[in-house]
Amino acid sequence: MSLTSPPVTPTAPPAIPARADDETFDDRADAAWAWLFAPFWTFIAAFRTWYDGTARPELTALQADVQAQALTATTQATAAAANAAAAAASAGASVWVSGTTYAAGVVRYSPTDIQTYRDTTGGLSNTDPASDTSGRWISAMLPSAEAIGLPDMLPTAVFNFAGGQIDRRFVQARATAKTRRNIFGNVESVAAGVALPDFHGVTKRCIGYRSEQAATYLDMQSTAMDNGAYWNQGNVTITPAAAVGIDGAMSAYKVEATTSATTNYNRAALATAAAQYFTLRAKKGSGATDCNNFAIYNTTAAALLADLTINYDTGAITQTTGTGATAVLDVQGYWCIRVPVTAGITIGDTLVFYVGFSGGPETAGEHAYIACVDVADKPNASHYPTSGSTFPRGADGLTLDLAAHTAIINPAGYTVVVAFDGSSVPSIGTDLHILALAGAGGSELARIAIINGATYAQAIAASANQAFLDLSAVVAGRNVVAFSVAADNFLAVAKGGTVQTSSSGLMPAVTQIGVGCVPGFTGTEFGSPIESVICYPRVCTAGELRALVNNF
Repeated sequence: MSLTSPPVTPTAPPAIPARADDETFDDRADAAWAWLFAPFWTFIAAFRTWYDGTARPELTALQADVQAQALTATTQATAAAANAAAAAASAGASVWVSGTTYAAGVVRYSPTDIQTYRDTTGGLSNTDPASDTSGRWISAMLPSAEAIGLPDMLPTAVFNFAGGQIDRRFVQARATAKTRRNIFGNVESVAAGVALPDFHGVTKRCIGYRSEQAATYLDMQSTAMDNGAYWNQGNVTITPAAAVGIDGAMSAYKVEATTSATTNYNRAALATAAAQYFTLRAKKGSGATDCNNFAIYNTTAAALLADLTINYDTGAITQTTGTGATAVLDVQGYWCIRVPVTAGITIGDTLVFYVGFSGGPETAGEHAYIACVDVADKPNASHYPTSGSTFPRGADGLTLDLAAHTAIINPAGYTVVVAFDGSSVPSIGTDLHILALAGAGGSELARIAIINGATYAQAIAASANQAFLDLSAVVAGRNVVAFSVAADNFLAVAKGGTVQTSSSGLMPAVTQIGVGCVPGFTGTEFGSPIESVICYPRVCTAGELRALVNNF
């Protein structure tokens, strides 16, 4: 396409006045000024009207046309290269033989139609590639879905939790209050039944919807750390409101040694589970190694369960008793210190948590700033105590009733892609749900879950559970996983992985989508942000499913 010419042209300017020519200067100057203030500005106004009304839209269309042509050229080049590679690989291909185990990527020609096909998954093959409907064999003379890009289909629903909003079609399942990071990076309380995304404490970036397990937070009185009736204080002085805390207010306590004698500061609580998880925020005060000793002692069993020190400058943990303690830098310079104790506990035992000082001789004046001391019967993924009493919290989770939104899941077959952060997933022996689809009565039909640190997908038949498919996803980082479901066909894959297959048996109508911890589903627990859930209206082939997650 070409641009339309302007409908107007400027009038010719008069002669330029010359200061050396006294006789003509005045007349020429008058003519020049008259031209500038009348014909020339008339032309400028007309030109601007033409540009805004005609040229700008044409330029925009021209730019879009150029970009489209560039994209087409790139796509054609990619397809041509893929076709060339496919043709080269197909040259000299041998015949497919039933009952043979093939490696992923090999090319064979069908004995029935003499066309070549590429194996996308590998394994034992008993179905003629020309008759294959599972998506395992694709034409070797065409570029694969991965070479071209995403499959040609639009999603029926995009739930982007990391966009800072929770889709109002979801219902929050949590029946108690919780705490979260707001957009300012500070901690705030969220009422029961309110679904809000979490934000990163340092970058302030929205990280998605954080689903967490049901837990009971024991009585550590973390908002009354100066109260001697709750906290045992041996040669220490506790000063409230001594520093800015993680909530952005003066909420941190100063824990300071008063003499060089035996110094300790601790709080006792009764164990409610065989595994307990201690968490606090601590920041450097007088020195990197001052007031930096933390320990957990079981007085009932007379056993030291955990003992560690932290370097407040580096966050390095030195643990002499127990394992698994970590320190992650939080806002306002605080270290989030987590201490798991998963052995040596019987329910009802008295556990003493030593904070800062654990009984050794110290130097007067040594101190640190402590806040949010907490102990729970489940891993403390993100809880920040807001009261001094025992605080039970129900499971976090979102549910979406598909009876009112029937267009989201295609009853003839569908595909679901989920992106989530696995960095905070606790390694405990239970199902940590990321997403589950349910049928009538809440029965699960398909799910993505984490079990003992590994990511799995599962299709559940109407009559019996099918085996979990290990997706080998990365737990310590961002994950993208997808599954595609049709009658008697279930495909699942994680980004960078291979497609796993299983039989889904009968496919009942899907009535509900559950994200994270969903009441009514067995063992539904999770502890990390879920970035997005995207639903597609048809079943994908194995190549298309890989393309979805690998291009996400």
